[in-house]
Amino acid sequence: MTRNAGWWLTAVVLSGVGCDAAEKLAEAVGKTKVSMTMKNGQKVEGTLLKDENGQSVVQVKYGSVTVSSGDVASVETIGTSPVPPAGEGRLARWDHCLHVVSEQSWSHHLVQVPATVIDVGILKNVPYFSHRSGDFELNVYGDPEHPACLEIGLHNGAVNPAERSACQETMLALLTDPADRQTLRTMNLQQSRAVRAGMVFEVTPPTEKDSYGGWWISVYDEPLLDRQRASAVELANITVPRAPTPPRSSPTAVGVHPPAPAPSLFHWKDQELKNARPQAGPSDEGRIYKRGVYRKDGVYIVAQL
Repeated sequence: MTRNAGWWLTAVVLSGVGCDAAEKLAEAVGKTKVSMTMKNGQKVEGTLLKDENGQSVVQVKYGSVTVSSGDVASVETIGTSPVPPAGEGRLARWDHCLHVVSEQSWSHHLVQVPATVIDVGILKNVPYFSHRSGDFELNVYGDPEHPACLEIGLHNGAVNPAERSACQETMLALLTDPADRQTLRTMNLQQSRAVRAGMVFEVTPPTEKDSYGGWWISVYDEPLLDRQRASAVELANITVPRAPTPPRSSPTAVGVHPPAPAPSLFHWKDQELKNARPQAGPSDEGRIYKRGVYRKDGVYIVAQL
């Protein structure tokens, strides 16, 4: 079903057409595939994960994009989207993780942010994608279909015990092995480390060098991290400078610069860059991963979004 530019998914609620319509909209979130055409002609297709305050989060191939109602010309529903399975590994697949997080009470204003290339510690040069909601952050490392590490954390120093508990409960929902869940339940949420059947469970405080100022719960398979670490060649292909050079257009025959093309929906926006974790060193401009990085035949590439 296609709607014109005057209609937006949140309009069902804002127009006050009734509780039944609002309930149907709520039911559609996380279960409906949509195709959105922007006023500049660009298009995005995927599963509707969030629709609130004039912003919609759409899950695409190996990530998500956030669009504003004012930028949309039309919306078309193109089918249903079943809940993604957790997969066969002990750590849930990327899409299952994103679906679970989008349903949490703390995940308002959920948005994918650029993932800063980590150059220290056990996670050095392991590609990942990152989503933030306020101070909360979810990171999925390595092959999105078979993650080597899942991480949930807080950027406020985790001073609120209820927020730490919310991170723990969310991570429990992303572990497929009951024994792994029991291990995580017993951990000290200030700082702790445990190992069970080759899987490492860590609670890292903001004071640690590789915490980037955040508090984290991390669950990872160290040998798998080593196997999924990106090579120098792969990093060159799947990352961009944190502050890329703005595109320049060539002047016409009369010396007039034509207007620059509209930036792609899938390019990182300034506000998204501001929410990315900082670099380890203040003098290092660093690099960030492109949106849509995934692993195919043992090599990291970028999805055609």
